[in-house]
Amino acid sequence: MLAQLFKRKPKKREQTTFVYCPTCRLELCSRIECFVEDTDLVKYKCTQCGTISQWDFDAPTPILLFVRGKPYKPMTAPRSASGGEGDGRNLQTECPLP
Repeated sequence: MLAQLFKRKPKKREQTTFVYCPTCRLELCSRIECFVEDTDLVKYKCTQCGTISQWDFDAPTPILLFVRGKPYKPMTAPRSASGGEGDGRNLQTECPLP
């Protein structure tokens, strides 16, 4: 009787973390073929464009640290969803925080 009370079906886990390729915006977490290694940083290789990116998952949200082996510096407006270039604005000086 007690065994039936505590017997539960395993719940399917819902994905709650998403990281995207900084070049082509392909979602990387849900694609096992993109995962490369997990040491201090988690490394992904995009299967669509080949970009290698390294992420820090120790923070409350994943932080992109390296793209193609170089430090990631988000200085200009992001690329559009269609893959075009951003408008070149410097977000640090033109969009100050309140």
